[in-house]
Amino acid sequence: MGKATEGIGSTVPNDIRTPAYKQSELLDVELLDAFAQVEALLRGGREVQREALRVRGLPEPVSPSQRVAACRSICDHLNEMTDQCRSLMDVLHDLKGTASELEKLLEAEASST
Repeated sequence: MGKATEGIGSTVPNDIRTPAYKQSELLDVELLDAFAQVEALLRGGREVQREALRVRGLPEPVSPSQRVAACRSICDHLNEMTDQCRSLMDVLHDLKGTASELEKLLEAEASST
């Protein structure tokens, strides 16, 4: 196994799994939650772009009622994106708390050695 893959898939002995280590694992999980929220926002943004193209009659002309429907869809997507932003803020708030706790744990470890 090369250096780039060392540690991947290995189990960490319990004596190394300090509170700071466990806290950093929690941080990783919460960060994945943040990435999922950001990806959802990006998907919503792409949907808004598609509907904005429809409003302009691209890539093919649409009827006035289809343009109105596309605009309503834009509003719906933006409402969803607003909710996703709120969820992302909650995740970021949790992440900040986890990082702050990690810092305290690391400082305590450093002062005890």
